Amino acid sequence: MIDVASSQPKKILEPSLIAEASLNMLSCLFYDTPKNLKIPKPSKFDRCLLLGYGSIGQAIAYALTHKGDLGMFAKDSVKISDIDLDKQKLAENDGFQLFDQWNSKDEFNYIIACAGRCSFPISCLSLVRNNSYLISVSSAAIEFPFNEMIQYALLNNDIKINLSNTKINRLDDKNIHQNITFTIENNKSLTVVNGGMPITFLGILNPAIPEKFDITISLMIAASIQATFTKQEKNQQNRIIPLDSNYSKFIFNWFKNNKHNT
Repeated sequence: MIDVASSQPKKILEPSLIAEASLNMLSCLFYDTPKNLKIPKPSKFDRCLLLGYGSIGQAIAYALTHKGDLGMFAKDSVKISDIDLDKQKLAENDGFQLFDQWNSKDEFNYIIACAGRCSFPISCLSLVRNNSYLISVSSAAIEFPFNEMIQYALLNNDIKINLSNTKINRLDDKNIHQNITFTIENNKSLTVVNGGMPITFLGILNPAIPEKFDITISLMIAASIQATFTKQEKNQQNRIIPLDSNYSKFIFNWFKNNKHNT
């Protein structure tokens, strides 16, 4: 098995492509999607919590607070949460306030998650205002505890989470790309956008032109070539082999030097 995921091009160049795709789809949610996926644009009083300040988070934070179709928030209306101290410092240097869930009474209308892990546990539901939206722009599918919320709604546990019968029936719909609205404590409405899945997988259009992902295709071809010429003993314990540094360097340099053409 050739490890492409840890290669230099994959780790350094691809995040910017995912960030671009995420911004395209976030804009689509506010302006162009069908009714079952569309979300309202924020008012000047609305607040946003951004979970994760990696490449995707930085791109989204900038887009939300600068001129453009996503520039809907003042900078002091957006707070950043990241467990990485370097990312926290970077966010502060970029002029954002950090969110401290252990010492805060903040509530938010939009919670955008791109931490690559479950960044919003069910215990954080107190952070949402009425008519709030949970939006995953992650490359992972685990940012929100969507399945756990459904279980709580069905079992009527101590945590107050409800789904109407209509919405429960929609969970069996073949169209998995839909917004699901829960009723939580204090009768607040909370919508999980796209069923908790990353918005780059809306199922309606490509978030970026195919040519943008030539780097991924190139890496897979390189890995296939390497695998063809790799001889490995059956009893060899380490069956995961890094992508050859020559292939990695060639692909990295080519795409870095030709990115204005992609």
